[in-house]
Amino acid sequence: MAVQGKEVTLSGHNFGSDNTKVIITLAGDEMDHLVETVAEDEDNVLSGKYLHGLGQKARLSLVDVLEAPRGFWGSFTGTGAATFEETSHSTEDHPTSYSCTITSLTPTKVSCTAAGLSAGSYRPMVTVAGARAVVGNKVSSTTLPLASALTPQSSSINGGAVLVGNISGFIPGYMMVVVGGAECPMLQESANTISCRLPPGIEGEAAVVVSVACSENVMAAKAFTYTAAVTPMLLSVTPSTDVVSSTTLTLDGTGFTLSGGTPEVTVGGKRCGLVSPASPTSLQCIVPALGGGKHEVVVRDAVYGDSNNLSISLIFSLTSLTPSSGEADVTCDVVVSSPNGLSASLLGGFTYQLALTLSLTGLEPQRGGTAGGTSLTLTGTGFGLSGNKVTIGGSECKVTQEGPTSITCITEAHQGSGQFQVKVTAPGKGLAAAQNNSGIFSYIDLWSSPFTWGSEPPPSQGQLVVVTQGKTLLLDQSTPVLKMLLIQGGHVVFDVETVEELVLWAEYILIVGGGSLSIGSEDQPFPGEAVIELHSNTHSTELPLYGAKVLAVRDGTLDLHGRHVPITWTHPGTHGPPLGTPTSPCPCPSP
Repeated sequence: MAVQGKEVTLSGHNFGSDNTKVIITLAGDEMDHLVETVAEDEDNVLSGKYLHGLGQKARLSLVDVLEAPRGFWGSFTGTGAATFEETSHSTEDHPTSYSCTITSLTPTKVSCTAAGLSAGSYRPMVTVAGARAVVGNKVSSTTLPLASALTPQSSSINGGAVLVGNISGFIPGYMMVVVGGAECPMLQESANTISCRLPPGIEGEAAVVVSVACSENVMAAKAFTYTAAVTPMLLSVTPSTDVVSSTTLTLDGTGFTLSGGTPEVTVGGKRCGLVSPASPTSLQCIVPALGGGKHEVVVRDAVYGDSNNLSISLIFSLTSLTPSSGEADVTCDVVVSSPNGLSASLLGGFTYQLALTLSLTGLEPQRGGTAGGTSLTLTGTGFGLSGNKVTIGGSECKVTQEGPTSITCITEAHQGSGQFQVKVTAPGKGLAAAQNNSGIFSYIDLWSSPFTWGSEPPPSQGQLVVVTQGKTLLLDQSTPVLKMLLIQGGHVVFDVETVEELVLWAEYILIVGGGSLSIGSEDQPFPGEAVIELHSNTHSTELPLYGAKVLAVRDGTLDLHGRHVPITWTHPGTHGPPLGTPTSPCPCPSP
């Protein structure tokens, strides 16, 4: 591979001579992206190393687990895919890729040019008649990154101004700007312009440096200057103590309107609304809603940036508390503290009263799918006539009916499976106390539910089912004969509440990547009849390492616990004859 000017030349073999069948793409080297080699013909390759993955995220591929030859899964599933992932997912385009136009082509060499290529390093991907290979060597863009005009060319020494620069040759989304050695936090960036919020600086010229991933730093063509001449000066703020929200502040100083625009005032980082137009030396604004304690006041010129800051103190006090009572008969002092160390207290301010305590005594059903839609009935005492709120594991359960002793609600979708506390809150009374395990609800996906399968019917005969990490399936009905059940980091659990015999039929069952298949547990053995039945025939495909008609576990768990059998052996009722004692043959039947 060679790079000259804007032209990239790749050496290899079997490129062919028809440039309509050859596609070259330059993909950014530092982006988190997975590149799959999908060539079906092993002879159709480029010189250089193959690259199967980019980025730091570990991805478990069934191809790696089985060490299957190329094209195995395409044949196995009937999809024609080269890898297992391609049976259900298409390869995504790289987020920062450029098409390279072919300029010359021979069976062993191809050259191309990429228009508008941003600065950085790239890996060429070549596709010949649908087969793709990736070159291990990098291509460095010969485009010269530039950072030219800057606006404004000078600003306050306190920073705060928005610096806008004209650029070219950079990749949007991966840029950083440094002014005078300090980072200028990015506000907006595109292929042609950037804008960032200037940091404070020392009076005088400051270098503006623009950098991008995989590229050298580029210094702006024009210098930038921090100067006190365009720095607003804040001299006093009145009042400055015992201030409350909505108080009108009077600010005195110099240079409030240096650029001719309307200045902005912030108190504690929040906008302080101007009462009237500002003059160069004075302005008034209304304090926003803030917590008690000290807060910095800053005046920002529309073009040149920030003034120095002065502090004001807002009152922090506690005078009343509503409601003043709750659960259990205990009186408590109430103390409120602020992040800056202030505190206020109200002695005997709150009483817990047992008479107001809510009680949750029943919950039906106690499980439902993660997609939501399960109707729950909660029973107890002390619920409100209206306004009750129910949450489960942080997800809302929308109340449809409610009364003092019963609430009905519909679960919302929840991220992930597991057991979670049901929380009931009544207006003015607080949380309900759950009795025993009445407040535990299990989010779990039922095999029989269409919501588990994206509103589609459960898997049918001959289908490949994959249970990925973070998913737990409750097998509550027998399955048809599946082509394969691949438990890839997820969990499949036989339903202990099912009264009928449960049968899991499949040709192949693989448990990998920390996945598990469970029938009962040591603490709660499976009470019913559970069967795992494997199917095959003389034409069944043999999986690499495992073969056919197989239940295989690799970095996973198979946990089987049946109900207790009280008598597994016994003594005979009578003793038999001593060893070696001749025995009479059975009498022949009478003719």
